[in-house]
Amino acid sequence: MTERDPNRTLELWILAVQAVGTIVLAVLTAVYVHYSDKQWKETAKAAETAHDSITLARKNTHFDQRAWLSVAFAEQQLRFVNTGKTPARNVNGVAVATVLKAGEKPTFSYDQGKTDIHFGTLFPGEPREAPLAIKPGKSFIVYGRIRYDDVFGGHHWLQFCAPGTSVPTCSDYNDVDNNETP
Repeated sequence: MTERDPNRTLELWILAVQAVGTIVLAVLTAVYVHYSDKQWKETAKAAETAHDSITLARKNTHFDQRAWLSVAFAEQQLRFVNTGKTPARNVNGVAVATVLKAGEKPTFSYDQGKTDIHFGTLFPGEPREAPLAIKPGKSFIVYGRIRYDDVFGGHHWLQFCAPGTSVPTCSDYNDVDNNETP
């Protein structure tokens, strides 16, 4: 039988314990890296969701707070009102009042009888009138297109048509933009 050196045996045990400790430490580090990576990805996802939520809230606020123009025809003039919550800037456009013959359909042409409209800024709730260029007869329509900017930098338009007496409805011409503000 060979005699073992007690110092050598102790050294081997120490080396074995160090090797096992190193392996355990490597495994724990790999597990830590794995879960840190998952946590980082979830944090990035949460940050992106928060950013999207803020963007949507800003968009909804702009939509709610922006200028909205409405138009009505009465007594041979157009009446415009900003029904929004902020001023409408650079309000301008054109309107036409035209007499139609019996059975004639509107062409929505802006070549004749137009009234240019320039209001500058229209504050919330503020009405403005625009007299028409011609005095409508018995069978007439009034139509036009207005452009304006909101305080958030968005560009908008309103297209309108109001039938007079004895004229079929022209509501298909009525329209507004679907522009989002920046």
